[in-house]
Amino acid sequence: MIEISGKISQVDIVSQSHIAKSNGSTEPEEISKSEVSKIEIILSRPPVLSGKTYRIQSPLSAHSFYITINDIEIDGKIRPFEIFINTRDTQHIQWTTLVTKLTSAIFRKGGDIRFVTREFLSVIDPTGGYHSQGKYIPSLAAEIGLTIEEHFKSLGLSMNEGVDQTILTFMTEKIVNETGKSLEEIPKERCAKCYNYAVIRSSGCYMCQSCGDSKCE
Repeated sequence: MIEISGKISQVDIVSQSHIAKSNGSTEPEEISKSEVSKIEIILSRPPVLSGKTYRIQSPLSAHSFYITINDIEIDGKIRPFEIFINTRDTQHIQWTTLVTKLTSAIFRKGGDIRFVTREFLSVIDPTGGYHSQGKYIPSLAAEIGLTIEEHFKSLGLSMNEGVDQTILTFMTEKIVNETGKSLEEIPKERCAKCYNYAVIRSSGCYMCQSCGDSKCE
């Protein structure tokens, strides 16, 4: 650490390469052309992209919402590139525009993007949710998240990749054997993760049949 005892009269911003040269060392290695081109592929939008448009009709709005997700092929794999949310309901324009920009930025950044759906599903409408196609939807944002999840699955992205399927199968059989009932006959509780009534519980263990969330207390 360098101690400054005198009065600071001027501040200059220098680059890492300038510091390296002043210390007599070589310049840091530059990013290779292949890495640069790969970054450009992810961030630069091609003139034409293909995708799907989903329609959401929520009882929380008098107008439909249209979710368009466009995909791009990178290294032989199809992945989401951008999302658009359109509606005639003007009271939702601001936040849907923000969600469109942020989510598209996450898609283009790359990496494991599956966490996006969990964030959408964690949003709860203070006025109450609703049921759609046999599922409890805690908010309009959550239904958008389910739509994104549906699109992920259509591209082959497993939403339960981090879950040990062997353990899930074992727990299901354990609960069914202990209760002496079929899976359909066992009363279901509401899942704290996906908010669906799909949790079966026995002997301190529970498992959600919808999202795969499980735990033994």
